[in-house]
Amino acid sequence: MKPKAYKILQISIINDPKYFPRKKPDQLCVIVDTSKGEVYPVPVSIEHIDFAGMILGYTKEDIIKNPDIASKLVPSNLRLKNVYSNPEIYSIVTGQSGMEAGFGVKHSREQIDTAHELVFGFIMNGELVVKIEENRKRY
Repeated sequence: MKPKAYKILQISIINDPKYFPRKKPDQLCVIVDTSKGEVYPVPVSIEHIDFAGMILGYTKEDIIKNPDIASKLVPSNLRLKNVYSNPEIYSIVTGQSGMEAGFGVKHSREQIDTAHELVFGFIMNGELVVKIEENRKRY
């Protein structure tokens, strides 16, 4: 499977069981390529580190040996409510996934900020209602 980047968050992504829900009943995960400005929904059946390898053309083992090769790929987790009626995004957490916690992938503050702003644009220009107050959390 070749990873597909999206310019905006489309309802079709939320309606696709390939992408949603991921690990929690209200969660959609994306990976942002901060060097290209691209946003990729993470498939439900693939771990972040494996998907990052697919985007980069590396294996999981390559990333484990040299986590810096994946530093430009920053995860972001979106939380939704009213998923099956009028879906709304109420939370964005950027910079935290199993790649960081379990495999030592690290991101600069600039990469996290860039990823967060790209994700914010991805959802604000998309097809879902966004209700985010001060919980635009970054790590």
